[in-house]
Amino acid sequence: MTAVASIRTGLYAGHVYHKRFRPVIHELRYRVFSLYINLDDIDERAQKLRFFSRNRWNLFSFHDRDFGHKGSTLPLDEYVRQQLIQNGIDTEPTDVCLLCYPRIVGYVFNPLSIYYCFDARQRVFATIHEVHNTFHERQTYVLPVDADSHDAIRNMPVDTPGTTAVPGFPDSAADCVSNSAANSAQTDTGAGTNKAFVAESKPDSLRDAVPGAQSGTELSAGQAQNDRSDTNKAPDNVVGNAEKSTDGVYSQHCDKLMYVSPFAPLELQYRFRLRLPQERFSVTIHADDEEGPLITATTAGKFQVMSDTVLLKFLFLYPLMTFKVMAGIHWEALKLWCKRVPWFRHTPVNE
Repeated sequence: MTAVASIRTGLYAGHVYHKRFRPVIHELRYRVFSLYINLDDIDERAQKLRFFSRNRWNLFSFHDRDFGHKGSTLPLDEYVRQQLIQNGIDTEPTDVCLLCYPRIVGYVFNPLSIYYCFDARQRVFATIHEVHNTFHERQTYVLPVDADSHDAIRNMPVDTPGTTAVPGFPDSAADCVSNSAANSAQTDTGAGTNKAFVAESKPDSLRDAVPGAQSGTELSAGQAQNDRSDTNKAPDNVVGNAEKSTDGVYSQHCDKLMYVSPFAPLELQYRFRLRLPQERFSVTIHADDEEGPLITATTAGKFQVMSDTVLLKFLFLYPLMTFKVMAGIHWEALKLWCKRVPWFRHTPVNE
């Protein structure tokens, strides 16, 4: 039987796509690649590869201080265990794989990094979403994964044919993007209750995409509001919500806790849809306000073996990619400002 998600280290080549629905339509798409690495595998990879290092300069490198608590010397595996325990998840991870951007020629900015926590049966039981903003702040969202949906995901196909693709995306990403508006209606209505665990069954087929969503048409606020459903609370020490999936994609949601963009308010709810890393992966984030869908962001990619040859190839295929991530953030911000999108003042995390 195929494992729920891969624990093998590698690279995922693909794209990142964002769409804002209000008050103006704004879309962006960039070519990117991500590092997917087992935390226990970092040193071995650094020893075997000429162009990859840990905690020292190289063409590609992984620096522990780029993740976890800012300024902390706590090893990342201990940091993950600490985060799980503090949020009421007692399962001991046997493997932890981190999806992130590597440093390229010494620089990186990771808007989102995801820790996939595996149990002894190599099933993902929790994910930790570590969000960084340009104000050097970090916020984690520790989200459980519903165990009852593992049987469905264990047998999931690598691709789901018959979906409407977003240009430049593998099918797995199109699955999530095409459902962005349709599934905006299925999120938790408990705004302000970010500490609740929910598990409920949804017959939400990847192929049942709403035509308007596929063509980029947003659902009206009324449609989204009418389709929302109530959820049941459970332990208050678990941050976020998880929902069963029968289609090979996990859904999770939680309240936004940290200022990220001057063009998005703090009073939002995040909804995550994750196709767990195998030959392909995708992560879609929907940010909703009281009126419904506001922003959708998707990143997706196809697995590549991590070798010196591939690293050199990516150095030229994605030149100075991590610098372009930061440059792209400011460039898109300028375009939003020119479109007169409302501005929200930065609120520090500790306020």
